[in-house]
Amino acid sequence: MTIQMMAHEPTGGWDGRELLDPDFDALGDADDYGPWVDAAPFRAHVRHLMELTGVPWRTLAVLADVPPQSVDHLLRGRAGRPVPRLHPLIAERLFHLTHTAVVDAGRRRVHAARTRVLLGCLVDRGWLISEIARRTQLPVSGLSALAIGEDTVCSQLVAATVKAAAQALWDTRQPVRRVPAEQTVLQGHRADRAPALAAA
Repeated sequence: MTIQMMAHEPTGGWDGRELLDPDFDALGDADDYGPWVDAAPFRAHVRHLMELTGVPWRTLAVLADVPPQSVDHLLRGRAGRPVPRLHPLIAERLFHLTHTAVVDAGRRRVHAARTRVLLGCLVDRGWLISEIARRTQLPVSGLSALAIGEDTVCSQLVAATVKAAAQALWDTRQPVRRVPAEQTVLQGHRADRAPALAAA
């Protein structure tokens, strides 16, 4: 079984926001990649993938490593109008995200450090694991095990799904009137792990 390495959990005053971004620098000048391309075939491609796999567009954007807003505009348009052209690098990455690639992402195992951090950050921002599970259609037990570090690996598709949820929910605070048991347990596990992380 192949396990793909992911970044270690950062420490200090870092809040995790940079983990929401695609893993490449700003797209910059399109001339570096060639002319912009017709968006229509890629719009149809993403819609076909969504229908074929049942994977939401935000998760597909993470798997393709492209900005979510680019896929949002591709599918929904801007100012009520379809986007006519697409950045060539985004087009290339969407082109390489095939049905086989999505299926493989469901089988490929990755280290879950980033996923654990993102879940912890969402809990800190008021989101309950149960609510994240409802929105992502992932099992509560599986997300809880990832959040407290019981599971140290997950599928690439699960990691992408959690990242996509974090992108969507990061700046939308879920009001929590009391500290639920699941949040207390998670915070306790994170506190227990703090000395080990500090010593690492």
